Amino acid sequence: MELDEVADRDVAARFAGQQVTATGQAAIGSRGQVTSLVGARIEHFVVPAWKAPQVPELSGLQQSQPDLACVDGIDEDEVAAFLELIGR
Repeated sequence: MELDEVADRDVAARFAGQQVTATGQAAIGSRGQVTSLVGARIEHFVVPAWKAPQVPELSGLQQSQPDLACVDGIDEDEVAAFLELIGR
C-alpha cells in the first residue's frame, strides 16, 4: 500500500524497520480495496499483551471420531474413503 503525503515525515522515519500503524484518508481502488492513504499519520504499533484463554472443560478430551452415518445417500465406505483422502 502506498502512503501519500505522510504527515510528520521526520517522526515516521524513526519507525523504519518497526511495526507501525497508518491512518489517513483512504483512496479506494476499482474493486473497493484500499490502495493508498493520503495524509497518513504513522504511529508505533504496540502489540497488546494477550494470553490464550484456558478452557478447563475441554482440556484432556481426546479427538472424537466423526459420525459416519450422518449424511443421507452416502455410505460408510464412501465416508471412510473421503476421511482417508483428507488424512483423518
